Amino acid sequence: MFGSIQEENCGSVNLSIGYETELSLLTVHLIRAQDLAPPRDSSVSWPGLPSIDPYCQVTLLPSRKRHFQTKVQRRTTNPEFDEEVVFDVTQAELTASALELAIFDGSESAGGPGECLGTVQIPLDEISLTERVWMWKGISPFVKDAEVSGCSTAGCLSVCLCGSLAGAFCLAVLLSVWLSGSITLSVWLSG
Repeated sequence: MFGSIQEENCGSVNLSIGYETELSLLTVHLIRAQDLAPPRDSSVSWPGLPSIDPYCQVTLLPSRKRHFQTKVQRRTTNPEFDEEVVFDVTQAELTASALELAIFDGSESAGGPGECLGTVQIPLDEISLTERVWMWKGISPFVKDAEVSGCSTAGCLSVCLCGSLAGAFCLAVLLSVWLSGSITLSVWLSG
């Protein structure tokens, strides 16, 4: 029988995106995040107060050379960032780009550069930037095994096609498309 799959809720982020064609400037206004899920091993140091200190890293993909980090918000699962970042990007580059928002825990208990709480990826070719766009986006869990750099997770599309060729063969095709732009194609023939 079919059932629903329970998704892990990592919170959501509120932002706006605008593009000035004449100046080739992409403006991202990171407003706030809501209902951030603390790391599973985090503790609560004050009654009712989470022990996470979230901050957000905004990266323009695929190059990863252009990124911005917000200020750390202390002891909250609902940070108010209200920070803006501007990327110099041509319209041709824009259609092949995506924004990645990575939410980190900057608390001392996280140790090092901070534990990644989750990510949001927004392909810019999927939204109309003729006017400023305001949106809430769900935060996906960070998957450590798929880490490419920093807090990134790569997207993957898998397709399996099976069919009978003269009753003797099965063809299975697995196609993985990674956001970095590389494509891996594997074909198995069995008979």
